[in-house]
Amino acid sequence: MATIITKNSQTASAVPSAASLEVGELAVNTADGKLYTEHTGGVVKEIIPSTVVDGGITTAKIANSAVTTAKIADANVTVAKLSASGTPSSTTFLRGDGSWQAAGGGDNGRGQAFTSNGTFTIPTGTTAVKVIVVGGGNNGSGGGSGGGYARSGEGGAGGAGGSGSAVSIAYLTGLTSGGTLSVTVGGSNGGTSSVTSGTQSITTISANPSGASGGTINTSGGSGSAGDAFGGGSRSHGGRGGNGGAGLGSYGGAGTNGNTGGTANVNAGGVGGTGGAGYGAGGGGGGGGGSGGSSSYESWSGVGGGSGGAGRQGIVVFEW
Repeated sequence: MATIITKNSQTASAVPSAASLEVGELAVNTADGKLYTEHTGGVVKEIIPSTVVDGGITTAKIANSAVTTAKIADANVTVAKLSASGTPSSTTFLRGDGSWQAAGGGDNGRGQAFTSNGTFTIPTGTTAVKVIVVGGGNNGSGGGSGGGYARSGEGGAGGAGGSGSAVSIAYLTGLTSGGTLSVTVGGSNGGTSSVTSGTQSITTISANPSGASGGTINTSGGSGSAGDAFGGGSRSHGGRGGNGGAGLGSYGGAGTNGNTGGTANVNAGGVGGTGGAGYGAGGGGGGGGGSGGSSSYESWSGVGGGSGGAGRQGIVVFEW
């Protein structure tokens, strides 16, 4: 039997020219496995089957970068064809790191609050966190003692309220999942709260009533108000203590006033006001002391003022 051999080339990607073929003549590129013919009008075309059997096109037969977005019909890539971890459903979305997560879930919209010393571990997949650091509020000052004979029996002045803590807010980026940060929470009477480097290196973030540092935003706490002046004249009562200072937003409400001091030698000074309800609020001032009675009785001494109210402890909050 006679063997028919068409024009051919063994050079990869070589395409016959129109001048080398007659209309209807065949040529094959044995390196690429492609068959060509000259079409009417002197145009060489590759002969492609009208249908492709299942499995007929393998990865090896598709050149790198050959399948572009323009060559994919709209709505033809199904969810099953996506390479991602997790489970796709009506309540999950595909995140940028290639994982299916619940809406608002994953590592988004979460937080951890510290009301005592501890260690914060950077969550899996998290590279940035927001940190809010609030120190402990200062205690209120005690009320002044009531006057005796030498002061004409005047009541003691009310103590000033304690100042609220400053607040530091920091936005930390470039973090490594699994790294740790050390957390210190300040107690009442002006304790310092801070976040410092653990295995993760950062600039220290801290806050107390004197100020805040290391944050993207550093704010001052509210100042306590002054107590009332001491009462004048014989056997007058002590002045009322001032309000404690407030912290920032929900972190620290103002402390209450100290109570009014006693009115005579046998009465104690007023009890100090309580600290604000929120973390980092200052304590209320102490009530003034009672008087020492009439200015004509030298033996009557003044009564000591009430103690100031305690400030509130601090807090450290992480959000991511």
